[in-house]
Amino acid sequence: MFKKTSRVCWLALMASLFLGACLGDGGNHGAASTAEVATENGNPEPELTARELPPASPLKPYTLLDEVEVEYADVARRDLSDLGFPSDLSGDAVSVVEGTARDLRLWDGGIRFITPGDPGYDTRVTLRVDLADRTVDMPVRIRSLRPTTISHESEVDEFGNFPHPSPPLRVKGLGSGNALLGGELSFSIEGSPPLDPRASGATAYDQDDKRLYDLADLWSYDPMANALTLSAESVETLVARLPSAEFIFSIGMSGEDADFNHVYTLLAHKPVASVSGQVVDGQGRVQTQLLGREVALRGLGNNGTRRVATIDARGEFSFPHVIQGMYFVVLLDPFLPDAWMTTLSVRPGSRHEEVSLVLQPVGNIYPAPVNADRLKPLSVSNAEAGEGSVAPSCSSPDKDGVIFRVAAGAEEQDIPCEVAFVLPKGTQRAGVRVSVTTAEFPEYTTVKSTFNDTWSYKLTGLLKEISNSGRVNVTHAHPGTVRKTYCIDVSGLTRSADSKVSGLLNARNVGDGMLPTAVILRIAPQCDDMLRVTVANMKSPNVKGFHTNRPLNSQKKGGPYLSVPLMCAVTDWGMPVDMKFEPADTQLKKARIGLLRGDILHMSDVDVLDKGYLVGKGHFRFKDLIIPVFGIERFNGTAQLVMELTGEREGKKLTSIPEDDEPVIFNGGASNFIPLFLAGDYLDVFRRYGSHSGAANRGGTRGLPIQPFSG
Repeated sequence: MFKKTSRVCWLALMASLFLGACLGDGGNHGAASTAEVATENGNPEPELTARELPPASPLKPYTLLDEVEVEYADVARRDLSDLGFPSDLSGDAVSVVEGTARDLRLWDGGIRFITPGDPGYDTRVTLRVDLADRTVDMPVRIRSLRPTTISHESEVDEFGNFPHPSPPLRVKGLGSGNALLGGELSFSIEGSPPLDPRASGATAYDQDDKRLYDLADLWSYDPMANALTLSAESVETLVARLPSAEFIFSIGMSGEDADFNHVYTLLAHKPVASVSGQVVDGQGRVQTQLLGREVALRGLGNNGTRRVATIDARGEFSFPHVIQGMYFVVLLDPFLPDAWMTTLSVRPGSRHEEVSLVLQPVGNIYPAPVNADRLKPLSVSNAEAGEGSVAPSCSSPDKDGVIFRVAAGAEEQDIPCEVAFVLPKGTQRAGVRVSVTTAEFPEYTTVKSTFNDTWSYKLTGLLKEISNSGRVNVTHAHPGTVRKTYCIDVSGLTRSADSKVSGLLNARNVGDGMLPTAVILRIAPQCDDMLRVTVANMKSPNVKGFHTNRPLNSQKKGGPYLSVPLMCAVTDWGMPVDMKFEPADTQLKKARIGLLRGDILHMSDVDVLDKGYLVGKGHFRFKDLIIPVFGIERFNGTAQLVMELTGEREGKKLTSIPEDDEPVIFNGGASNFIPLFLAGDYLDVFRRYGSHSGAANRGGTRGLPIQPFSG
């Protein structure tokens, strides 16, 4: 029985139920079927298969943590404090029991390993931590940002059921990463009845779902192979007419028997340029001590490229077949992730780009000893780098500490700044506040804008990972300022002596000399008056078995979706939320939920503290948190959920700042969500290409398969 509600609430409840069923929460979930993609050597990409883990010790309790997601071409990091592990955990206690974790090590209060380049599909790594009192397994999914496997698109029938899985589509003639390089290209389905080329079709779309070209105008039917084939000459024509970027093939395959109809989608790309790079110091001199180290190429915005290259004995590295767009070029260093990076722009019409990765010395950047075997901390001494190559000082005194500030205003100006700060002996907590502000907001910060400043910051020596990077067209398309605050227990570091904090700020102006971007960091040896939400994770499913959802095959609006009540809260069910806060000994008195849209914060008046319970010191859990009414109307775009806490500590009242704290994170790492009332508009956009009933439309059809998304 449903609870008694007003008529308005009843309509809202039924709409939520209907959308939940349409978005994949029914009994039969429509998972995308994986099909084979042949690379240039004709071998299909391997399918991911789970392996049985070695048994844990039967003498100690065993714990399996929730799976987390990381990205390819990156340094995966988990803070020991967030995991509840001791800060003095030995490196011998951590091992790999599934998958591959390269350069796995403990450093600066965290577990770290380097991930490879994106193969086009997700992989799994499971780390095991052998503690004195228990064994803990940590599953990690390395998520592909541009999956190259083929998806079968289908719509539910009138009963809400998905059709049977389709047979795999085989594509021959694509290069690595589904690159359209030239040469013959064919599409076939093994064991299918004879294909009907007149009823089959294929169309190339861009990422905005704009129709680019009809492949069916170029292909012919090969009855011997039962395949639809494009000759090398036809592929050359197609390559010339497609844009130099990523695109989507939508392929409708129909047999002479009208009952055989299947539609597939495939993400591919047309390569443009080769990229060659070299590692140099601040004076432009080649650095040759990095033989065997790796450099990442990370596409920005909607460009999901994630690739890795190895540095040779000449300090050089290269990336072939790169599409146009903006990129970060980053030295993959497990000790200092993202400390050395630069930006690269591959412009339309370019055939070759060169980039220099500057190894800027930043003082004693490794403040603690390391037991490193194969990979050692990077050593860049100021004497070797040359006079004047050290990052300039950018500090000024503050009332309680020091402010570091760097701003890039001139066109193509790249400004680094060294961070050096000493925490005095006996310091209990260190407060850190970072803000990134750009004058480009709201002038022209859009994903496709060429005015696209970049920024980054990195601190080490605080036993907690403090680093971030981005480009303002993505990070500042909605908010005017990006802020982060930290209050870190450093008593163990300063118990017997002073402790040094090191780091690097960087700002680069791209495309104009008018609108600067600045990174400002404030660090102080106290933060007793600061209450922070450090972790807020929304789990799934809830106590009723419902999920939030994400549509498949969408790089832009892939969710997660979340129901935001406009007029009245639906109180029949909520979602579990796990929250951690600092200082951990604060006595909580009140908790409110806020909805953050850019710089606009809508706070609910409802105190939800009594809806949860204290799990442990600094750890609070909501079993069934109801999303309250925020007093807003429908809006376009995405939003974040934030928490505001009020409490007391040592007789002092503390209140957190929702805009500065960590937002609620959905499973998969997303914090921005799409309100569920926009889902109908999104469905209409995809369905304008027709349905999958009957024979496939010429050019392919584009339905919207949905799978549950744990949020």
